[in-house]
Amino acid sequence: MTNSEIKQWAKEKLKGNLWPVLAAVIVAGILTNLSFSSTSTSADGTITSTSYNFGWIFYFVEVGMAYYLVKFVKDQKPVFNDIFHFAKDFGRCIGACLLQALWIFLFALLLIVPGIMKAFGFALVPYLMADDKYRGLKIPELLKKSEEMMNGHKMDYFLLNLSFIGWIILAIFTFGILMIWVGPYMSVAQAKFLNDVKEAAEGSAPKAEVKEEKVEEPKEEEKKEEEPKEEEPKEEEKKEEEPKEEEKKEEEKKEEEKKKKEKQKKKKKKEKEKKEKKKKEEKKKRRTKNRRRKKKRRKKRR
Repeated sequence: MTNSEIKQWAKEKLKGNLWPVLAAVIVAGILTNLSFSSTSTSADGTITSTSYNFGWIFYFVEVGMAYYLVKFVKDQKPVFNDIFHFAKDFGRCIGACLLQALWIFLFALLLIVPGIMKAFGFALVPYLMADDKYRGLKIPELLKKSEEMMNGHKMDYFLLNLSFIGWIILAIFTFGILMIWVGPYMSVAQAKFLNDVKEAAEGSAPKAEVKEEKVEEPKEEEKKEEEPKEEEPKEEEKKEEEPKEEEKKEEEKKEEEKKKKEKQKKKKKKEKEKKEKKKKEEKKKRRTKNRRRKKKRRKKRR
C-alpha cells in the first residue's frame, strides 16, 4: 500500500472507533513525554531553567501502545489496559529505550540527518518487543532486527510522517482541539505502515518458494497423460471458449462503467472545489469592502 492508501485506510478504520483510540493515545502520550522543569536565579540576577524528562521510565507504555495498535489494525478488539500489558517487562523496556537513545545521540553528533535516519531505523523496536516471537532476542539483537526490517522503508516512513505537518499546523491554530482527530489518525496510519513492513519481512519470500515447488512437480506427470488426448477435444474446447469470451466482454464493460463513474466523481469534486474557492473569494471581497467603508466613515468623523 502507498502512503496515501494507508492514510485513507486509517480514516475509514477510525469511523466509529475514534474515542477508544483517542483515550489510549492521550494517556500514552502524557506518560511517554512526562517532564518537569525548574527555574533558579543566581546572585547576578540571571535566571536558569532546567528540565527533567522522565518519559523513558514509561517506555513499556510505548510498547503497550504498539501492542494495542497492532490489535486494532488486525481487528482483534484491543482493550485500554493493553497499553500497560508490558509493565512486567519494565527493566527490559528501559534497557531498550536507553540503548536506542545512546545510538541516536552518537549518530546525531555527526549530523542531524544520520540521527533522524537512525531513529527511523529503530521504529519497529516497540512492535518487535510486543510480539512473543521475538521475546527470546536480546536488546541489541532487537535493534539490529528492526534496522534490517526497516532497510529500504525509512524514506517512505519519513514521508508518511511529513505528510501530517499540515494537520499539525492546523491543530496549532485551533489551540490543539484538532488533535482529537489528528492524534489517533496519525497513530493508526503509522501502526499500519510499520505492521505491514514487519509482516512483509517475516518470511513472505519462503512461502512463495514452497508454492512454486508444489505446483511444478505434478505438471510433468499430467503432460504425459494428456499427450495422446490432445487432438480429440478440440471442438469441445471451442464451445467452452465461447462463453468465456462473453464473460470477458462483460467484465470489460463493467470496468469501463467503473472508470466513467470515477471520472464523474472527480468532475464533481473539482466543481465543488471551484465553488468553494469562489465563495472564499467573494467573502474576501466583502471583507475588504467593509473595511474600506469603515475607514471612510472614520475619516469623515475626524
